[in-house]
Amino acid sequence: ACERCPRGTYADADGLRACVPVPRGFFLPQPGSNSSADAIPCPVGTFANEPGAELCADCPTGSYADQVGTIACSPCDAGFFLPTEKATSGDQCRKCPIGTRSAAGAGQCNVCPPGQYGDEEALPECLSCPPGTYQALAGASSADQCLECAIGFHNTQPGKAQCLPCIPGTYGNLTGMAECWKCLPGTFIDLEGSIFPSDCAPCALGTF
Repeated sequence: ACERCPRGTYADADGLRACVPVPRGFFLPQPGSNSSADAIPCPVGTFANEPGAELCADCPTGSYADQVGTIACSPCDAGFFLPTEKATSGDQCRKCPIGTRSAAGAGQCNVCPPGQYGDEEALPECLSCPPGTYQALAGASSADQCLECAIGFHNTQPGKAQCLPCIPGTYGNLTGMAECWKCLPGTFIDLEGSIFPSDCAPCALGTF
C-alpha cells in the first residue's frame, strides 16, 4: 500500500519513490500534501535552515528575522544584545550599557573583567587599563578607575587586575611604573618589592 507523505514533504506526481522535501525557509505542517504550493514560508521571527521542515524554529536570543522565508536569523551587531527569542526586527537589538561588552549575536552583555573598563555604550570589546596601572573590580566604566601601581610594584602589560612586586635585583621608587629599575652593576637586592635605590647593596666578596 502507498503511504501518505510525512509532514514537511509533498508528492506532486504519480509514481514517485520518495516524497519531495519543502525547501529551506519553508514548512509544511500537514501530511499527505500533493503540491509544492502547500509549503508555507516561515513567518518573521522564525527560520528553517534545513529542507523538509514540519515547523519553523524561533530565532534564538541575540538574533532576529525581519522577512518571511528566512533560512538563518540575522545576529545583532557586536556591542548590542537581544534577550528575547522570536525577534522580528533589528531595532529590537539593544545597546550594551557602559561597563559591559558583547560579541555579535549576544543574548546578553558581558561585564568588563577586572583590568578593563567600558566607558561607552555598545562596545564590542572593553578597553584595557594601561601598563603601570591596575583595576581590581569587574564592570568598571571609566579609565579613572585604573589605579597606578604603588611604589615597589609594577605592571608591564595592559589590562591587569593587580600589580606585581618588583623582583629581587630591582626596585620601584615611583607610582605607576610599568617596569622596575634595575640595580646598578655590582649591586643587588635579595628581597622583592623594594622601593629605594639604596636597597641595592654591594655584592659580597667573591661575587658580582
